[in-house]
Amino acid sequence: MKSPLLKLPFSRHRHSPQSFPKFVLLVVLILVFFTKITLYDALVASSAGAADEDAAAYFVNLTECDIFRGKWKWDSEMPYYTNKNCFTIQEHQNCLKYGRPDLSFLKWRWKPESCELPRFDAARFLNLVRHKSLAFVGDSLARNHMQSLLCVLSKGEWIWDPEMPYYTNMTCFMIQEHQNCIKYGKPDLNFLKWKWKPEGCKLPRFDPERFLDLMRNRSLAFVGDSLARNHMQSLMCLLSKVEHPKDISDSRDPNFKRMIFRSYGFTILIFWSPFLIKAHEIDSNGPTHTGLWNLYLDEADDNWASQISRFDYIIMSASNWFTRSSMFYEKGRLVGCHYCLDDNVTDLTLRYSHRMAFRTALRTINELNFKGKMILRTVSPSHFENGEWNKGGNCMRTWPFRSNDTRLEGLEAEFYNMQVEEFREAEKEARKKGVKLMLMDTTEAMLLRPDGHPSRYGHRANEKVTLYNDCVHWCLPGPIDVWNDMLLQMLRV
Repeated sequence: MKSPLLKLPFSRHRHSPQSFPKFVLLVVLILVFFTKITLYDALVASSAGAADEDAAAYFVNLTECDIFRGKWKWDSEMPYYTNKNCFTIQEHQNCLKYGRPDLSFLKWRWKPESCELPRFDAARFLNLVRHKSLAFVGDSLARNHMQSLLCVLSKGEWIWDPEMPYYTNMTCFMIQEHQNCIKYGKPDLNFLKWKWKPEGCKLPRFDPERFLDLMRNRSLAFVGDSLARNHMQSLMCLLSKVEHPKDISDSRDPNFKRMIFRSYGFTILIFWSPFLIKAHEIDSNGPTHTGLWNLYLDEADDNWASQISRFDYIIMSASNWFTRSSMFYEKGRLVGCHYCLDDNVTDLTLRYSHRMAFRTALRTINELNFKGKMILRTVSPSHFENGEWNKGGNCMRTWPFRSNDTRLEGLEAEFYNMQVEEFREAEKEARKKGVKLMLMDTTEAMLLRPDGHPSRYGHRANEKVTLYNDCVHWCLPGPIDVWNDMLLQMLRV
């Protein structure tokens, strides 16, 4: 059964779907307003280079054209996006999903009386607001405007690249068996030949020497669950093309690995913390046979919280373990649970524990005045089809989705929204304290890669394993390597 979609505040205030094009117009107008005072005059006056000439040609001269007076004209190239490639659309605005019969309303653009209003350019907009912030103040229509803007900014596609992958299972020793898709005979290896292409720019190839130079005499910690470990292993495979690291772990537990690249003085470590907060398993079986846990929602996991001052960079992530049955504690007192099947305890659901865990983890980073840079990675979507993970679900696709083929839905959409919301709130406090928080939004890119999971090709055919068809983790090499393409660019900022 699919989890219900997230219901955000003000969802009871419905607006006519006929007003949809006006929000597209508002997005374009905000780009123009950003340029009205600070950019346009400088660009028009300058003839120093082609970039200035291009910008001057793009932007409207607001002293000569009233962009607010005009009419709507037919444009067959509209819309900018669909409900399939943007997951900030709320249910009550999702006219395509709920069967609006005439979609001609999408095919109109605003035409001012005395000039052409340029199409919205996401890359130009983001360059214009680089290192700046924007706040929407108002009611549900202000939120409607913000969601429209987010839709036109969050785009990209996977493109064929014959030079991929960066490495193979024969050149990297860090690949665990259940991610070794090549070894276990994944039949179609075309999944290795794709590279992420953001709209409006080119994402450079991962350069291991540049990465190691950048991280010379520094340290990086991954905090999270097995997908955090999956990410770390991808990074180790990429870097081992330059130098093989030495294992300096204090134990043999793969969940607490510490490695060092001696020539660069770069240390990398994984902290196993699947809930990010203090957690104890009190029953290894539990109501759902996946264990019963005590979660202390207002206490960060001391495994990482007591150590982070020693690190220059932290990459934090979590989501999958919150589906387990659990008891919720705050200030040492039982306040509720998720699927504990106890009539005397309020079922607050996993949504409550997930949000509170991220709130606590991010608050802890701020309270400790972390001096390095903390990166929060968003939800990594799974791709089970024809059943759930324990009911025969599988992921046998051999090709990436296009951006308009699918949409983040259900619990993963809720988790994604919660993580972004909690990050934004923590970011406000971080700015006051000088703490550096960054968001690594990998969700859209990974949503489009149903072909990149091990499925049944992470073990021998007759081997008994918990996750027989693995549609959660990622093959190595595979789509997850793009996380490190992104990471390198973020570390350079």
